[in-house]
Amino acid sequence: MTPPDPRAFPDRPFVGVSAACCRDGTILLVKRGKPPYRGAWSLPGGLVELGETLHQAALRELAEETGLSGEIVDFLEAFDMISRDAAGRIERHFVLTVFVVRPGAGEAIAADDAEAVMWADTAALAALDAADAMTPGTAERARRAIALSRR
Repeated sequence: MTPPDPRAFPDRPFVGVSAACCRDGTILLVKRGKPPYRGAWSLPGGLVELGETLHQAALRELAEETGLSGEIVDFLEAFDMISRDAAGRIERHFVLTVFVVRPGAGEAIAADDAEAVMWADTAALAALDAADAMTPGTAERARRAIALSRR
């Protein structure tokens, strides 16, 4: 039996970060290994730990999920992800920040709670988006991050 998700039906929002890690016109995606959105492609990311800055959290999550180090080069956006159950109760509430990251040396690997990793160009993003294989908003954020990384 699967234990209940401790992030479901919170009494406060959770603060999370994502690393939009871009290289040569591609972006690094991870296939989520845990709920929410298990099996969907997403940007590497997770929750901020106590005492950690947003930048530190984004780089830690990138390293934990992909084995890569990186350097934050830009801020992409901050947004809320709020979902409700059938009765209208708030099931999840995340406040998320996304940073554009230049990767360090090495190859990305699926680590921690990532099932797989891939470098996706805009054509791959379009195909994943058409197949509804990404977390909500990931395709659009990824395209903007790739554009920012080329400046």
